[in-house]
Amino acid sequence: MITKIFEWIGFIIVGVSIYANAIIRADGITSGAGINLSIVGMITGVILTLTFFLVRKLKVTQNI
Repeated sequence: MITKIFEWIGFIIVGVSIYANAIIRADGITSGAGINLSIVGMITGVILTLTFFLVRKLKVTQNI
């Protein structure tokens, strides 16, 4: 159950980072700290989500 929570947290991080990136780019800014942080946030969220998803799925397959 705890892995699902972290999966959702990672998914939310990805969504917020994509939204932030879009808002920053809509203002005409194509480089800078905001863009870099939003990209790092996307990568971090994806890693978090995939890691806990795989942990959860591997636990399920080992219990069968």
